[in-house]
Amino acid sequence: MIPRSNGWPPAHWPETATIRGPEATWDFMLALNEPWEEGSYELMELIGGTEDMTAARVGRHVRGQSSGIAAEFEYWAAVRFRAGKVLRIEWFADRAEALEAVGLRE
Repeated sequence: MIPRSNGWPPAHWPETATIRGPEATWDFMLALNEPWEEGSYELMELIGGTEDMTAARVGRHVRGQSSGIAAEFEYWAAVRFRAGKVLRIEWFADRAEALEAVGLRE
């Protein structure tokens, strides 16, 4: 499935440019997964904000293709929906920032 979204990576990520449109989003996701063997994503927490926004904590379990080193990391995403489709995704390292993005506070 091609994400129908614009995305904003966190400021400390090497990829900081805004990603616009389905093709650019798809290309970004492919490039993001390129250095890793097939791994898994885990939806760890889902918090509803406004009617059209949700915050999600996502875990990622990967292994480097070249090094074979296993790694686990997690991040937060604030997701906005319109007409049942993802309109915009913003990524965060911090829970409080993701909650604020969807109109909630800790």
